[in-house]
Amino acid sequence: MGINEGYGQSLSSAIRHRMEQLNIGNKELSERSGVPLRTVNNILLGITLNPSVNIVMEMAKVLNCTIDDLLNDMADTNPAQPELSNMEKEMLETFRSMDDVDKAEALGIMKGIYYSKYSPK
Repeated sequence: MGINEGYGQSLSSAIRHRMEQLNIGNKELSERSGVPLRTVNNILLGITLNPSVNIVMEMAKVLNCTIDDLLNDMADTNPAQPELSNMEKEMLETFRSMDDVDKAEALGIMKGIYYSKYSPK
């Protein structure tokens, strides 16, 4: 399962920004996170637009942040997003209260529902 389909370029920008703040290069991020250098490069170049939650979680740990921090950074680079409904706000609040492992599981469940019902067959 991937993270934030459609916002891959913003994800790469958020990760690059955090890397710059910590003066971490691609190779160091790869080595410290355990994510292959090629995968790191592809994410940062926007080639991999929908990396798995687990990969982003490992990268976030090295960047001293959470997946939420990266998502918030992405939201800052996508200001034209529509207003959230009350249900969406409740879902987001609940999601933010979870640890990263539970977030990955919840996202997997949501994606499973989406792909089984709404994805072209």
